Order: sequence, then C-alpha cells, then structure tokens
Amino acid sequence: MRNRLASRVRVGESSIAVSWLCDMMSGMPTTLEKLETLFLRLRGLPEARQELAVEALSEIAGDVYALSDDERAALEPALRDAERNENLADAETDEILSQAWR
Repeated sequence: MRNRLASRVRVGESSIAVSWLCDMMSGMPTTLEKLETLFLRLRGLPEARQELAVEALSEIAGDVYALSDDERAALEPALRDAERNENLADAETDEILSQAWR
C-alpha cells in the first residue's frame, strides 16, 4: 500500500481508514471489464458451449415470465407445502418426475 495520510470516516467513537480500501479497489476489474473478459473467453469455446452461454444469458437478460392464472393455481398448493417445509417423499417425487409433460 502507498504510504500516505489516510482519509478517515468517523463511526461513533472509532474511525476507519478508507484510503487503503480505495487503493485496493482501484486494481479490481469492473463488472463491465469482467464481462468483456468472459466474452473473449467464450469466443474461443466450441460452438455447443457458446450456444449454452447464449441460452443462459438470454434467460438472464430476458423478460420475467408471467404465470397464467391456471399455472399459478397449479403451483400454489406446492408453494404452501414448501413454506410449511412439507416435502414429498422420494417415492412420490420419483413418480411425479417420471410422468410425461402434458
């Protein structure tokens, strides 16, 4: 760390040196820099991996899905059970997950 006078912030009876924090953070990459680095790395991956990244980023950047009234009604009992920490037994879960989607 640089040897200089530290700026201080008063917190009650004590003070905290903040200059070291500023010095430390100045060397940290910004979020935009991190994204740019990741994009460069993604360009070097096989196309199948790039497609996975596109799917993930599209979901993150996309609109929030709004449930229909029917979807919400179907999910509400399970959400209430989860809130009460009432989970299905493994056999019941396996049976449900093995069924085809309608």
